Amino acid sequence: MKFKRILLTLFLAIGLTGLSFAGPYDDWPDDAVCMWLDMKPTHAGYLAEAKKRSLTCEGGKAVASAGAAKTTTSSLSTTSSKKTTSTKSSGIKFYAIEFTEKLRKKLFDSIKDFFVEVDTSTKFDGQYRFTVFRHNEDEGAMMLGAGDIEIKNGELIIETENSYLSTGPKDLYDTFEGQISEDGEVTGSIELDILGGKDRSEVYNLNGKIDDRIWGESPKEDFFKVYLTLREK
Repeated sequence: MKFKRILLTLFLAIGLTGLSFAGPYDDWPDDAVCMWLDMKPTHAGYLAEAKKRSLTCEGGKAVASAGAAKTTTSSLSTTSSKKTTSTKSSGIKFYAIEFTEKLRKKLFDSIKDFFVEVDTSTKFDGQYRFTVFRHNEDEGAMMLGAGDIEIKNGELIIETENSYLSTGPKDLYDTFEGQISEDGEVTGSIELDILGGKDRSEVYNLNGKIDDRIWGESPKEDFFKVYLTLREK
C-alpha cells in the first residue's frame, strides 16, 4: 500500500508540477498547503511551497489558476518539442501530453483517498505529557525525550521550556507542528536529531491516533522511525 501511494503521488507530481526536488511538503495536496497557510500566514515554509506550486489560496482552500495551467501546458509542449528535435537521429519520438483540467482532476481523484483531510477540533483540548522514541525492527525502541504539550483549538503546541531531548538541542521541539481532528487523528511534522553527536537532523511527517503511537517517517531516513505517545495530565 505504501509503495502504491508513492507511485501515485509521483505520477500526480509529474502531471501537475513537472520535475522537482523532494521536500518535506511534496506529498501534501494543495488544499493542505492552503489550510496550514491560512492558519499560519507568515510561515516561511508554507509560503515557499505555495509560491513553488503557484497556488492561489482562499479561505484555506486552493483555487484553480487558469494562467498557471496554461503556463504548465506551454512548458510541457515546448520541452517535448525540443526532445523530439534532438532525438530524430536516434529514431525515438516524444509526444506532448496536454494535462487538461479534466485530466488533472481525474489524476487527483484517483489518489485523494490516500490523503488525510484534517478537520480541527476542540474536543481534545487540554494539557498532556508526551514521550518521543526512535524505533527500528532490529533494535526496538529508544527513548529520546519527553515533556509537556498543550492542545488548543485543535493545534498541538510543545512547551519547550518544560521538555528535554537527549539527542540534539531541545530547540528542535520548536519545529513541531501538529493538528488533531475530531476523531483523534493527529498529523504534523517535527525535525529531530535521532543520532546524538552525528550532526544531522531530519524532518519526520507524523500521523497516528492520540491514544496510540503517533508514527513519524522521514524521506531521508529509511532505517529509523520515530513515534510519540501522549497521556493527559
